[in-house]
This record gives sequence, structure tokens and C-alpha cells, in this order.
Amino acid sequence: MTTSPLVATVDTGLYGRVLRRGLPWILLPALVGAALGWGIGALVTPAYSAHARVLVTQIAGLTQVSGQRSVDPGLNLDTEAQLATSNSVAAPVGDALGLEAWQVRRKTSITVPPNSAVLVVTYTDSSPERAVTGADGLAKSYLQQRTATAEAIRTESTRQVGEDLTAARTAANEAESRAAKTKTGTVDATLAQLDVQAKLDRVTSLQGSLDALAVVNTSGGRVIESARQPTGPSVPNRPLLIVSLAALGLLLGLSLALLRERSNSALRTATDVRRELGVPLLGRIDATRKLIRDEQLEHVSRQLADLVPADAGYEIVGQHTDLVHAAVAELTPPPVRRPSLGQRYAVLVLSAGDARSAPARVVMDGVANRGYRVVGAVVVERRSESGGDDGEGSPSPARGANPGEARDRAGG
Repeated sequence: MTTSPLVATVDTGLYGRVLRRGLPWILLPALVGAALGWGIGALVTPAYSAHARVLVTQIAGLTQVSGQRSVDPGLNLDTEAQLATSNSVAAPVGDALGLEAWQVRRKTSITVPPNSAVLVVTYTDSSPERAVTGADGLAKSYLQQRTATAEAIRTESTRQVGEDLTAARTAANEAESRAAKTKTGTVDATLAQLDVQAKLDRVTSLQGSLDALAVVNTSGGRVIESARQPTGPSVPNRPLLIVSLAALGLLLGLSLALLRERSNSALRTATDVRRELGVPLLGRIDATRKLIRDEQLEHVSRQLADLVPADAGYEIVGQHTDLVHAAVAELTPPPVRRPSLGQRYAVLVLSAGDARSAPARVVMDGVANRGYRVVGAVVVERRSESGGDDGEGSPSPARGANPGEARDRAGG
């Protein structure tokens, strides 16, 4: 038992055939995607985004007194971003735009560029003018809130330091009164003087803190770039939609065309036969026109003489051989039934318009398992159902010959 003569080959022309035969399948989804992107862009209400940039600076010299300890607020941009989207910041902007604070917050976004102390305040609205008003209003409201918070911290710190200073002065006065009552040169007098000095140092320190708080600059930043009126909508981005959906459609179209080409098993050309079956197409034979058939038979016979040894016969196998025997029986040398000597050869007959690679492979594998080698394929065409138009045509074997008799002639 021999193996199938079919050899797997690399189909280098697949993508060329995909582009050539499947161009409508490729272009149509791309055009549909572009049209869909344009339609979405036309239906979606445009929204405009305006951006204002705020430089946030740390308020130097300001500490918040909490109980018995002082807390330095520092500068945390994540915290500042949350403050910029709070209701206290959004409320004044909402009043100017006729919106609730939560509506303003929903249209607001805050971003922090890497390695910077800048807040980018973005406000989005259906009107470019309102977008500019919102972005600028949020930037100013944020700075006002930050300044108000700093002033509140300074006021509270000043109050607490003032209270501590008053208490320290009272303690210093009391210490001086006690020192005055002690006898000079004694240990008690020395200790009393030390206590007085400590109380005075405390007064001096608190006075310094109070003076420092009085000159603290509570401005926590400034607007370094006001919002500019948008030149176009940020949503929808119509060019991006069109290009993206068109590219997606193009990818889908290429996939469909490739799948269609791979699943299309029709054998139309000699290249298809060679690619799918691994054998050459010896020629096409007209089963209904004698003059044309004679020339075609001579062409096929010349190729068979090179492929099949003179002392070896070959058998006709394939699709509807009983219907097309009259077209191939006149080959030189003629086909024989079941050659028994030496290597067995076979010619695969394909019916034009009905040739598919899958059934053809089944036939080839079957004869290969019986010891045959398929040397080539012949396509038989039936161009006329009523006979030839050259005066010498003969009836088609499909209509004028008994299938059994045709097979007998094939054997002889």
C-alpha cells in the first residue's frame, strides 16, 4: 500500500488572491465602519473641554495647632485635587452657571502632570463659553478656598499662641515675684532666678511665633494659565471615530476575505489545482464539440506521453467519469481499466463548474491507497447541451450514451 502523492506546499499566493478576489469583502466593512463613525459623530451631542492650570505652592511658616502639638499641613497634590472637586469649591461655580454643585463636580476632572506642582482643572460643557467659565471659576474658587483655609488655620493658631503667650507672661510675673521674696545668694534665690529665666524664654519663643504668624502669606498658589475657548468639541472626536471604526471594519473585512478564500474549495484555475491537489492541470476538454475536443485531446496526450511510460497504462478516475468518457477515451494512449503491470497511473477527471478540492482529495487518496499514482488532472467542460455548432458535434455522453456502455468502452 502506497501513501498519497499529495505534498503539503506553502501557499505564497494566498494573500494576493485574497486582495484580488475579496476586495469587495475588504472594502465594504471598512466603508460601513467609516459611515458608522460619521453617524455616531453626528448623533452624539458635542461637548467642549476647557483647561485651566493652577500652580500650588506650600504656605511657609504656617502650622496648625492641634491640642498640644503642631501639625505642618505640607503639600499633598492628591489631597489638593480632592479639595478642587469638593462641594465647597463647586458651589460658587454652580451659582454662576445655574447648576447644582454635584452637576459641576460631574463635569470636572483634575489631573496632575508628573513631577510638577500643577493642577490641570478641566471643565466640560455643551457650550465652549460655559466650559471656559467653569474651568476659570473652578481654578479661582479652589484658590479662594485654599486661602480661606490657610487664613482660618492662621487665625486659630494665632488665638492659641496668644493664649499660650498670655499664660506664659503670667507665669513669668509670678516667677519674678517669688524670686524677689528669696534671700540673695541662697540656693533658693538661684533656683528662683533660673525659673524666671525659663519663663521669660518661653514668653520670647511664643512672641516670636506670634510675630511669624502675623506675616504669613496665606496665598496658596496662582493661576498660571487661564482657560482658552476650545476650537472644537472634545467629544465626540469625529475623525478618530471614523478612522478607528474604518480600521476595525478593514480588519474585519480582511478576516472575512481570508476566511472566504480558505473555505472556498472551488478549483477554477491551474494554480488552484496545483495548490489544492498537488498535481498539474493537463488541460480542458470540451465534451460536446468535436473539433475543439481534438485539439484539446492532442494537447493532453502530449503531456501524458511525458508523464506515463509507454508500456504502462493509466486509469481515469474522478467526478462523473461515466458522463465524460467519450471526451477522454480518444486520448493517446487511451485509458485502460485497472492496469496491473508495474506502476499504476491515474488521471483525475474534474467536472467544470462542480470541481471541489475536498471530494477530489478523497478520490486521490482512495486511488493512492490502491497503489495508483495520480499524474495530473483534466477538466471536462460541457459548453452546449444541444450539440456542437460546427456541424461535427456529437451528442453529450450524459444524454446519448448508456453509463454502463461508457464504462465498458473505458475498459476497452
